[in-house]
Order: sequence, then C-alpha cells, then structure tokens
Amino acid sequence: MAGVAGPAWRRNHRAARRFLLGFATGEALSAAILASAMVVAGTVAADLMPGDVRWSLFAAGSIVLGLADFFDHTPQWPRQVPKQLSGRLRPFGLGAVWGLDLGIIVTTRKVSSVTWISMFGVVLLSPSGALPLLLGCACGSLGVLVFRSVMQGARRVHLSSHVRRVMIIRRLSGALGVAAGSLVPLLYVALHP
Repeated sequence: MAGVAGPAWRRNHRAARRFLLGFATGEALSAAILASAMVVAGTVAADLMPGDVRWSLFAAGSIVLGLADFFDHTPQWPRQVPKQLSGRLRPFGLGAVWGLDLGIIVTTRKVSSVTWISMFGVVLLSPSGALPLLLGCACGSLGVLVFRSVMQGARRVHLSSHVRRVMIIRRLSGALGVAAGSLVPLLYVALHP
C-alpha cells in the first residue's frame, strides 16, 4: 500500500492526494458496513445470552487469542489486494479499493490479535462501540499510510528487523491478551456486585 502511494507521492502530489482521499473513503465505508454487522451480531448475542456468559466468552476469547499471538499463530487470512489494480484504476478508485479491503479487517494480514480481541469485546459487551472502534482503526491505517508514503525512501527497513519487531509486538500483545482475559472475571465482579 505504501509501496504504491509512496512513489505516487514523489511523482505526482495531486494523484497521491486523490489516492489518500479514496483510501479514506473506502476505510470509512467499510467501517460503516462492518460496524452495522457487529451491532446486529452484538444485539443478537445480547438477546440470546445473559451478561455473565458474554463476559465469560470474552475472557476465554481474549486468552485464546493472546496465546495465539504469543505462539506466533495470529488468526489471519494472508491475502492482499492484487498489485495489478495499480495499473488499472485511477488514484481515487485504487485508494478506495485498498481502503475498503483494509477496512473490512477480516481479509488483511495481522501483526497481532488486538483488533480481534477489541472486535470480540465490542460485539459481546458493547455493540454501540463498533463504529467508534472501526473509525479509530481507519484513522490509524490512514495515518500510517500517510507517514509511510511521505517518509518512504528516507529510511529503508530491512526485512529481518521488521520480522523481529513483529515478533516482539506479537509476544507483547499475546501477554496483554492473556492478562486482559484473566482480569475480565474480576472486572465483571466489580461491575456487577
């Protein structure tokens, strides 16, 4: 993604701005679509399960996802938007497709399970928080894309250091997922005396 936007940024600022505008539009659209699905799923879950069951499922899910991260098995579908689209679509359309794909979240590579844990918690415990969560993810993606596009070429990152950073992030997020899942029962008891 930054590999497409970065060179465009250096060659043609207008095209790069259109790409980023399309990306933001795609991210916002996918956030609205996914948030709607999460609200429906959360409402159904709330209707079918009592609160203590939903809290228990969230605790168990957080621990399982945390362990998956810790042992380098972050759930993901390792697929990307085809690079051939960069030659077929205009900048806004290309950005919109990329933003829509990344915003759906399910179809992109994951560094850690933090996003899954957050989405799981929102669906089970607070469905009304779906849109703010997903818009926050969208803003984060857009910020990273802008930063990487502008800074590309200023400093190359070697693959070995990138892999090492990913492993550190996964181990930390795994430990946090397990810790959060372990603390959920205490939080439930504190909130529901």
